[in-house]
Amino acid sequence: MPEDIYEALAQAGSAYQLPSPWHRIPCDPSFFVLPDDKATLLAKLQRQFTDADLIQAGVVTTGAAQTVVWHPQLDVAGAPIWAIRAKPNQKPTALISQLHTVGKKTWAVVSAYQDHRQTELIAAADDQVVVAYSMRDAAILRSIGLAVVPGGPWNRLNKPQLDFLCRKLRIPSQSPPPDTLGAAWMWPGAMGPEEPGPKVTGPKEPGPKVTHPLSLILANWSLAAVNLTDSGAATTSWAHLVELYRHLELAFETFGLWKPSEKHLQQLGYQLQYQDVNQVRAWLLNCMAESATAMNANPRVKRPPARTLVEAFRAWQLAERNWMNPVGRQKAYEQLCELIDRQRFDPLVEEALQASDPLERNAGLALAETSRLLQPLVMLLTEKIRR
Repeated sequence: MPEDIYEALAQAGSAYQLPSPWHRIPCDPSFFVLPDDKATLLAKLQRQFTDADLIQAGVVTTGAAQTVVWHPQLDVAGAPIWAIRAKPNQKPTALISQLHTVGKKTWAVVSAYQDHRQTELIAAADDQVVVAYSMRDAAILRSIGLAVVPGGPWNRLNKPQLDFLCRKLRIPSQSPPPDTLGAAWMWPGAMGPEEPGPKVTGPKEPGPKVTHPLSLILANWSLAAVNLTDSGAATTSWAHLVELYRHLELAFETFGLWKPSEKHLQQLGYQLQYQDVNQVRAWLLNCMAESATAMNANPRVKRPPARTLVEAFRAWQLAERNWMNPVGRQKAYEQLCELIDRQRFDPLVEEALQASDPLERNAGLALAETSRLLQPLVMLLTEKIRR
C-alpha cells in the first residue's frame, strides 16, 4: 500500500529541473517535485486512500483538531524528492525528502542504496560514493552519473553502527529481512518498534560480491549554489570520522572531505557552459582527486611486498582504484615495473648479451627494449578493459 501512495505522488509531481548553472543537464528521472497546489493534491489522495494509510506511509500527519496535514518533510515548495525504485518501472519502495526517508526510521543512506542504479554507479566510479548535504546537490550529482547518498549526522553513529552500515551498503538492491531491521538501521537513540512484515523463509538469494571497500567523499560545499560555504554537517561528520580513524579501524577504504578551490569554481562555470555531461562528470572526478582532503581509513594494514608478477599486478590494480592515494598508486606501479624488469626483461638482456653473433645480440637487445617500452601500454590497456 505505501508503494501505491508513493507512485501516486510521483505521478502527480513534475520532473525536477536542476538549478542554474546546471540547468543544461537533464535531471535524473528519479527526482520530482510536488505541485504548488498541495491542498488539491491532498484532497485527491484522500479520495484514493484512507487517512490511516496515508499516515502509515508517512506522507501526512495529524494537525490541530485531528485534521490531516502534509508531513513537514514533504511540505516544502519546489524541494526535490527522490523516488527509490528497486527495479526500473517499478513502484517506489521509498521516498527521500529533506535528507530523510519519508515515513520510515530507515536511514536515508540505506534507502538510497536500494535504488536500482546505485550499484551500477558505484562500480563505475570504482566504489566511490559522494555524500550530499542537500537534496538539490544529490539531484545534481546523480544527474551527472555519480553515486550519491544523502548526508546525515554521521557523528551520531558509533563504531558498530558504522560498520553495520558499511556491510549493508554491500548488499543487493532489495529490502532487508525483518530480522536485520534493528537499531543500527535507525538513528542512534531512535525509539519505536520494528516495521511489521512477514518473516522471510527459504534460502536467501546471493548478492553481488564487492571485493573492495567503499571510498566515502563528503561534499563540503554547495553544488546547487556554486559556493564554497562550509557545510556544518559535513565538517562535523568529518571530525567524527577522523576521531574514529585515529582510534579504531573503519570499514571504508578511504574517506575524504571535498571542497574545491576558487579556481575550480571558475573552471566549473566553463565546464557547464561548453562541455557535455560526460566531460563534466570526468572534470568533477578530477576535481575531487585534486581538492579532497583524504585519509586512508586502514593505514595500519601493511601489505607485504609482492614477490610474483601476479601479486604485483593485483596490488597495482587495487591501488589504481584508490585515486585518493596517488603516492600508493605510484609505488605500486614502480614495484610492478621493477618486477617486470627483473623477471621478464633482464633475462632477455642476459640471453642477448651471451650471443656470439653481433646481429643476433643486437636483435635480442632491441627485442628486450621494445618489450619494455610496450609494457606500460599493455598495462593501461588492461586497466581500460577492466573498467
